[in-house]
Amino acid sequence: MSFEERVRILRMVDLSLAVTAAELQISVAMDPEPPRGPVIDGYEQMRLYVPPDDAGVLDRARDFNLFRDAVLIELAAAAFRALALPHASFATRIAAPSDPDLDLELARHGLVGSGFALKEAGFDREVRTYQRARRLRRGAFVRMLKWADVSLGSLSLIPVLTAVVDPIKEFKEVIELLAEHEPHHRPKRQRRS
Repeated sequence: MSFEERVRILRMVDLSLAVTAAELQISVAMDPEPPRGPVIDGYEQMRLYVPPDDAGVLDRARDFNLFRDAVLIELAAAAFRALALPHASFATRIAAPSDPDLDLELARHGLVGSGFALKEAGFDREVRTYQRARRLRRGAFVRMLKWADVSLGSLSLIPVLTAVVDPIKEFKEVIELLAEHEPHHRPKRQRRS
């Protein structure tokens, strides 16, 4: 499996986390280039790989946040910050030079070839839907996260990745539940005189 193929997996996970952070008004460092080598040493803040072609979706997330509950946003921000080390471990492992054992596990779990291409296409479609949505953004946001969950679920079945992927997957599942149950906020109409 090539470095570029592994980076596509990292991109899906990181873009879903970056959009989540933007929706929750959490500041996070972005890298336009994937990591090449260990990213664990001295890692106190999460750094997410977001290619320049995907950066526009983050602007959309910042335009109008889906989440309004300050207490939940604060709790989510603390949980997000706690993902820095698991994420760094995941990014280091997935973007590492070829590892035949990991490559075999990625293939066994549908994370290469046409299996991954389908997951990536579904995710990318929801990213575009989310970015264009004027109404019903909440649904597109949740669907985008669920598409990323499909790959995270596959990754969590790989023994060398389970411990670092499970916290990321669980965080995203909590955010999905919060998004599905967050009260809808509509602009107030002005009364006619």
